[in-house]
Amino acid sequence: MATLEVRSLTKSFGPIRAVEDVSFALEPGEVFGYLGPNGAGKTTTLRCIMGLLTPDRGEVVALGETVRAVRATQHARIGYLPGEFRLWPSYRPGYTLRVLAGLGGGPGTEGRRNELAERLELDLDRPVGVLSKGNRQKVAVLYAFQHQPDLLILDEPTSGLDPLLRQVVLDLVRESARAGATVLFSSHDLTEVSAVCGRAGIIREGRLVEIGPISSITRQGEHRLKVWFVDPALAPTLPNAGLPGVRLIEQQPGVLHVAYSGSCDPVLRWLSQFQVDRVATPQTSLEEAFLQYYRSGEHHTTPSGNRIEEASQTRDLSPGTGKSNSTSPQPLSSEERGESPACSSGLGVQRASPPPRIPFPFGLLGFWARRLLPMWCFIALIIFLMQIAVCAIVHDNENVKAFLTFLDVLPSFIKTALGGETLQVGNLPSLIAIGYQHPLVLFLYLLFAVGAPTMLLTGEVQKGTMELILSRAATKTQVYLGAVFLTLAGMVALVVTMFLGTVVATRHFDFGQTIPLDLFFRIAVNGGLVAGAAGAIALCAAGVFPGRSLAVTATIAVVVLNYFAWIVAQWWPRLGFLKPATLFYYANGLKLSRGWPVGDMSVLLAIIVIAIAVGIFSWRRRDLPL
Repeated sequence: MATLEVRSLTKSFGPIRAVEDVSFALEPGEVFGYLGPNGAGKTTTLRCIMGLLTPDRGEVVALGETVRAVRATQHARIGYLPGEFRLWPSYRPGYTLRVLAGLGGGPGTEGRRNELAERLELDLDRPVGVLSKGNRQKVAVLYAFQHQPDLLILDEPTSGLDPLLRQVVLDLVRESARAGATVLFSSHDLTEVSAVCGRAGIIREGRLVEIGPISSITRQGEHRLKVWFVDPALAPTLPNAGLPGVRLIEQQPGVLHVAYSGSCDPVLRWLSQFQVDRVATPQTSLEEAFLQYYRSGEHHTTPSGNRIEEASQTRDLSPGTGKSNSTSPQPLSSEERGESPACSSGLGVQRASPPPRIPFPFGLLGFWARRLLPMWCFIALIIFLMQIAVCAIVHDNENVKAFLTFLDVLPSFIKTALGGETLQVGNLPSLIAIGYQHPLVLFLYLLFAVGAPTMLLTGEVQKGTMELILSRAATKTQVYLGAVFLTLAGMVALVVTMFLGTVVATRHFDFGQTIPLDLFFRIAVNGGLVAGAAGAIALCAAGVFPGRSLAVTATIAVVVLNYFAWIVAQWWPRLGFLKPATLFYYANGLKLSRGWPVGDMSVLLAIIVIAIAVGIFSWRRRDLPL
């Protein structure tokens, strides 16, 4: 059964057709080279294979299961090395590799990781940000090989490595193939491809123009002939006519090096006129064959005249013929290449049913929580101290009088935003509630509500680390729900912190009357729902918009417009009809003083659910800008 099948894969980005009708299939133990210059479509193909991009047409079957962008059920058995490998710079590679390995791959990766680190001479305890390009590439190799996958997708795996370490990576490829793994090896270094691959495919402008054993590919197109003559003085020059398809490569005294297409009989007949000392037929290298494909026309034409008009008609070239053959070519003899009998283009595969369930990525949740913790602690500390400071001011009537006198000097909408006419000496609940409605507190809530989801979703996408997360056994839905949980849990924890600040302050200061803490608990919970709605809007924006700055801007614009519409509607009665259209209308202190405002809380919960639903729908459907 084929380990990997790509069927008529087509992917466009707007008017640009990145990949068109690409098809091939790989067997267990096969190392397959995927060749093409920058922009030919190699990386797009690999990302479609990994489910990181959704093809416009066609399908990919990996390890017996059709690849879907919203599923990652086989990723625990796949090792992926992206062309641009980017980790979190402030963390040690040992820790981040352990987190990523925890997203699938099973137990036992620790020993394998340490073994590979030793072979690659890599220090896992130095922060990623201080590593050189070569050392970061070693981390990328560790990431792909650490869980001993059954399928390896490698995009330029030796980039930035010195020759000795390149050989180590090639040895790892061979070892994996001998153990039964299938390797899709994309590289610009054609010498490496020749060394480890049994077959290769050449992609040009998004179309697969050739596929077959390395030896057959190198026999296509031009052939080489090098001739030494007995008398250098009588050595001929290549005639300009009479030898079609023959071109001069190099001429030295007594030596003629030419390239020819088709039969060599005309060249040999011409040479028979001269005294020839010896003749050599240098083997065409893979690099030379590759360049010949790119010097040719729009479609490659084989010597037999067959043109590959449809790249979906994957060809395997039988050794020694150079012709299209529907049967499977014989495997190459070199065991060092880790190759297996090349598969034919018949793509019948038995599907694994049902697909395995993917456990929720709690390891990613813990890693993200660790990253959010400094920001959350800073915001929570300020909010906590803010409640104590407000209580310290309002427990003294002289301070209250001075504060109210100061407010009377300011524009009236500021006093309205803080409580309006309820701010009076002796009305302690309204005065303490200033700590819950203060613009600084609202700003801090907004800072976390916007910062958390945009950092975890669009931020990871922009930094390139989302590609690593989604290439493990974690689905897009799970990743989004993880961000939802941490954002809303953080908002709830801030609400609890704010309420605890009030509890501590009321125990410490003497107010001369009983403070209704149940009222402040209702205010805190209701305010948390308002903050949660802002967080849900940010989560929706992170799911809809491709960039972090755009998501942040959209969220802040919505929340700020809501806030000012609420203030203006309170200040100007003619605009009172705007109040129900704002989030802050549903945090009404008068309603809260009479009990739980179930209706208002239900509206806020509905806003949260709808915003998150829109966000997750958009996140699942769109291609992430990896």
